[in-house]
Amino acid sequence: MDKLTGLHQLTFGTFFIQTLGNGLDRLVNLQQLTFGYDFNHVLDNSLDKLTSLEQLTFGDDFNNGEKLLGTSLDNLTKLQQLTFGDNFNQPFNNSLDKLVNLQKLTISINYSHLLPHKYNLKIETIL
Repeated sequence: MDKLTGLHQLTFGTFFIQTLGNGLDRLVNLQQLTFGYDFNHVLDNSLDKLTSLEQLTFGDDFNNGEKLLGTSLDNLTKLQQLTFGDNFNQPFNNSLDKLVNLQKLTISINYSHLLPHKYNLKIETIL
């Protein structure tokens, strides 16, 4: 992926199920990242170097491998839009605290935890 450092948008399609590890580390100019249906691996620190990211979308069935998000998104301080597809059902706790530019959170209508109202952002629900 060395030759892809100038990439601004990356979409992984349906059924992409590879673990990320540090495979995205060199994509420092990436602004938009989308995971399709069925990606459900633990993020851990896989996104830490994507500090230019403004939009992040997870497809249906993403649940961070059943591990709480914790600090997985902390370095994404330029993030403005965050979308979780159907079946995401984790409490946010303080997972969004460092996302100071986040303006829009989109989440499934089936989300069963309290929505993070302490943040000043637009929250949309999807069917």
